[in-house]
Amino acid sequence: MTINFRRNALQLSVAALFSSAFMANAANVPQVKVTVTDKQCEPMTITVNAGKTQFIIQNHSQKALEWEILKGVMVVEEREKYRPGFSQKMTANLQPGEYDMTCGLLTNPKGKLIVKGEATADAAQVMRC
Repeated sequence: MTINFRRNALQLSVAALFSSAFMANAANVPQVKVTVTDKQCEPMTITVNAGKTQFIIQNHSQKALEWEILKGVMVVEEREKYRPGFSQKMTANLQPGEYDMTCGLLTNPKGKLIVKGEATADAAQVMRC
């Protein structure tokens, strides 16, 4: 009985340690809300700092759509086929520079994502893959 109690206490302690570390890390990631309508993204231009940013993408259009971050023709991050009225979260680890945003339908105008600041080691590794 004592061994099981100690093992359970140890497991709970380790779980609490990892969850508090995860929550502290997640709390440090800035969030940006993007609303996608039938015609465009709102806002059409977003400026963030280099490194991790969590985008909260809200579909206010009449169709299932996608939202992408593009560097030239390369898709850096994307969320696809999410239904009207729904939101999705996407965390991107970005290098400094200018990116395009696909705002719903491919016929819609593209938005601009401007990433400022110093490159982070994590973002540099993501971009090399």
